[in-house]
Amino acid sequence: MSVPIDDAVTVALLRDGEHGIETWLLTRVRQMVFAPGMSVFPGGRVEEVDAVADVPAQAISLTASRFGCSAAMARSLLGAGVRETQEETGVRFADASALRPFARWVTPEHAPRRYDTRFFLAALPAGAQPANVTTESSVSSWVPVARALEEVEGRSRLMLPPTIVTCGWLAQHDRVAAALAAADAEPIHVERPFVVTADGRSSTTLSDGRVIEAWRELG
Repeated sequence: MSVPIDDAVTVALLRDGEHGIETWLLTRVRQMVFAPGMSVFPGGRVEEVDAVADVPAQAISLTASRFGCSAAMARSLLGAGVRETQEETGVRFADASALRPFARWVTPEHAPRRYDTRFFLAALPAGAQPANVTTESSVSSWVPVARALEEVEGRSRLMLPPTIVTCGWLAQHDRVAAALAAADAEPIHVERPFVVTADGRSSTTLSDGRVIEAWRELG
């Protein structure tokens, strides 16, 4: 029986650091059904309450255009992004305009749970400081994106391909402002990756032919 696909959001929370862009990563507890032990950005499933979120009309229009969705869906996505970020990090955005549409990934068919996930980028609001306030993660912290990728390669950190690809893209930029500007200029395509797992390592083929490899267990 096919697994239903739920709408979800992910928010890469960003700040400028001494060694380039840093992002807030949460490591999911091992008891989770989906992505146990993986380092992820804040995010989660879109809920009914998000459909009535107070979202600026301009943000709705931009998000609908970038993701190719209805205004109603755009409102729900933005509402979910604001809500999930606050629930998982304690960070509250003044309004949803801080969330910049970035990417869209659909979970492969073999996964125990499947999501149509829209990714947003967001700069840390002035004066805000995230914290590990969710029971879904065992630890969370700021991590330079370049170092996160090194840790994945060295098998001291686990990441799913969408997180790896996002960190790799962010690592090409020195400052958050530059990354946000570049993201606004790039088209968003639906990524439906094909995954093969063998000997504890997964190989994910993307729509453009790139192959992303990552370990499923820590070394």
